[in-house]
Amino acid sequence: MHLVRDILDERVSDRNGRELGRVDSIVFEMRDDGPPLVSAIEIGFITAMQRVHPMLGRWARAIERWAGVSPDRPVRIPFSKILDLEPRVRVDFTSSELDALAFEEKARAIVTAIPGGK
Repeated sequence: MHLVRDILDERVSDRNGRELGRVDSIVFEMRDDGPPLVSAIEIGFITAMQRVHPMLGRWARAIERWAGVSPDRPVRIPFSKILDLEPRVRVDFTSSELDALAFEEKARAIVTAIPGGK
């Protein structure tokens, strides 16, 4: 399997089929006695912006803090909790357990509060 080609940027859904986003990063565990192991995937606005440029990642973190999103970001999903890789990455969590959609929900609330934003 070619991780970058096969997993990075693939859609991620929870165990109920609700879409959570895309795989924005792959986290490796470095070992002294062997090759690195894939330990987790990351999803979220901060990681996506960090891939573009570190400054954008810092801005994304500041925007999420401003919006009142939990500081436990980005969402990191252990590789052991991945149920399936095809046709999309499916994880053994629900969207509420991961709080993966917190930023989107806060952004939706802010936009709909603007007159004419509905």
